[in-house]
Amino acid sequence: MTVVETTWMPRLACPECRAELGIPADDHISCSGCRRAFERRAGVWRFLTPARGQRLDPFVQQFRAVRERERRRPSSPEYYQRLPTVADESFTYDDGGSRRAHTRARHGLRAPAQRLTSAGHAGRSGPAVVRERPPPYVPFTEPPPLDHTHVQWLLAKIGQQLGCRVWIAANDRRRVWGTESLGSLSVTRLPPLGMAPDSQRLVSLIDVVWLSGANQVAAAFEVEHTTSVYSGLLRMADLAALAPNLNFPLYIVAPASRLAKVARELKRPTFRALGLRERCRFFSSEALLRALPSLARWATGPEAIEKLAEQAPDD
Repeated sequence: MTVVETTWMPRLACPECRAELGIPADDHISCSGCRRAFERRAGVWRFLTPARGQRLDPFVQQFRAVRERERRRPSSPEYYQRLPTVADESFTYDDGGSRRAHTRARHGLRAPAQRLTSAGHAGRSGPAVVRERPPPYVPFTEPPPLDHTHVQWLLAKIGQQLGCRVWIAANDRRRVWGTESLGSLSVTRLPPLGMAPDSQRLVSLIDVVWLSGANQVAAAFEVEHTTSVYSGLLRMADLAALAPNLNFPLYIVAPASRLAKVARELKRPTFRALGLRERCRFFSSEALLRALPSLARWATGPEAIEKLAEQAPDD
């Protein structure tokens, strides 16, 4: 019996017209339906079309900016040269078969080596074992904490990506994060929301508001990074007192280190009487940053932000 070896080929489909692609010619393959051509680079087929790449580019730029802000994607070679040395322990054997350990520096500039004998003492005869001193340790610095403007920018960008229009409080419009002003992300005028003038005015003072549908508030966010936690909650409480029937979610966004204080404030008797503990939830800016990739990939509407939120415990 003759055994014929064949190479397995996956069935590939065009990402645009969904027609089945034929057999590739070297590192290229063409669609018989829409005539688009695709290539394979470094063993990976590239099926991202220019149109899809253009739609994803705002998120890619945003994600890169966030990573650089966290110092997780530095482009400077000097940064990597300053990284701490990782000791790589390896072994050599002398004539008697005894194993001797020595370390080798993996990263950074190497200091002059000290010559050691198999007995571990300098200057004696015998097989030499080289131990290289690592460069001075450079401590890792944590990424700087997010500031108020950065969090507002993130909330505005996420809101737009989830299909919302965004309102940013007028007194924050001139702030800039990166190269983008917050005012460029906001609608120029808060549309009538079908509420009393005092309630409308209070909404206009909230840091970030997501708008959806026919001038409906999808979510409202108070960012508490530089101001007192109590000040943002007071604004939410005033809104709850003036318009008790409003049903859009309210959120406090604060550093993780301040969330316990937010929970304590929400349990104050005054806020409890207004039902603010149930209506106003909170999450950390660090959690928002970590959730960016999944929000960009899976979220389909503003309700996705609810998965990040916590409620003050009832105790």
